[in-house]
Amino acid sequence: MAINDDIYDWIIRRNLRLFDLTDQKLAQVANFFRDVVLPDIATELTPVNFAGVTTMKARLAKLRSIITRTMPFDEFKQGAMTYFSETAQREASMFVNWMNNQLPAQLEMTAPAPNLIESAIFEKPFDGEIMSDWFNGLEDPWRRGIYRDFRSGLLQGKTIPQMAKFVREGNIGAFAVGGVRKAIRDSKAVVRTASTMVTNRARETTYTENSDLIKGVRYIATLDDRTTLICANLHGNVYPIGEGPRPPMHWQCRSTTIPEVKSWQEMGLPGTDSRFNGRPALLAETPFDEIARGWSEEKQNKFIGPVRAQLWREGKVKNLQDFMASTTRVKTLNQMGFTTAGNSLEN
Repeated sequence: MAINDDIYDWIIRRNLRLFDLTDQKLAQVANFFRDVVLPDIATELTPVNFAGVTTMKARLAKLRSIITRTMPFDEFKQGAMTYFSETAQREASMFVNWMNNQLPAQLEMTAPAPNLIESAIFEKPFDGEIMSDWFNGLEDPWRRGIYRDFRSGLLQGKTIPQMAKFVREGNIGAFAVGGVRKAIRDSKAVVRTASTMVTNRARETTYTENSDLIKGVRYIATLDDRTTLICANLHGNVYPIGEGPRPPMHWQCRSTTIPEVKSWQEMGLPGTDSRFNGRPALLAETPFDEIARGWSEEKQNKFIGPVRAQLWREGKVKNLQDFMASTTRVKTLNQMGFTTAGNSLEN
């Protein structure tokens, strides 16, 4: 099999493993709230700490103060940043080692310096902010969400010891209004997005370091019905190293990239090697539109919604690209000349 097909297969398999690791990390986020964040606060919910605090206004102010003082946000942030640093270094190293096992003796891939990888993942912004800012942006929502749930308990007439007991027993839902759940969801979105960003930037740094072997970078979407139209329409596109769209293109993006290795002749090597033919991997070239047309109607409906899917199946919308207003913005049905039910506005 040609080298570019092998690279495609390896990266897809590796990404499936990374999805599993990310899912495990997302489960740890919920566990961190259950086992650390809420218990740390609950230890301060004692009658002694609320002695002399009689009015509801004063009790709420005291509660807010306790949450602000005891919430272990820095522990969460530092743990996440360390994890992503280690992940980036590991992914770059694994790819380089795997490639060097594939390359002939006269070719060798070079691992990027650790500081280059660190710079790529921590200093280059996504959506206008660097990674540490993403996590800093979670602190206030954490505080507000936790406060909302405990405030709900107080307003329902729960005593301080009762709330502490509920937390220790994992039953904050007995008086919660969803604040903690939202904080967990927001945190998971950041972790999922960061996982995609870290992996792809570590690989991009590797591509840059080895531009003598690599002629382009191909965008690869996850081939399932949870993929967005944004990534579906970028799937298969090839860009120069360091240029063009790169994952993540949106929050909770799961897309990736693969490098395309030059042909034997393009590398200026004597003779020939059929494995290094310069041709792209077959599956990487297949348009997402063609892939999705082979799905069941149910799966197509889940992918882009039943109305859009029906318009697409009937040929009223020729291809997936026609749903896009730009690389990152999907047209509304009205902008496309249809009602929300899929009827033409011209009728």
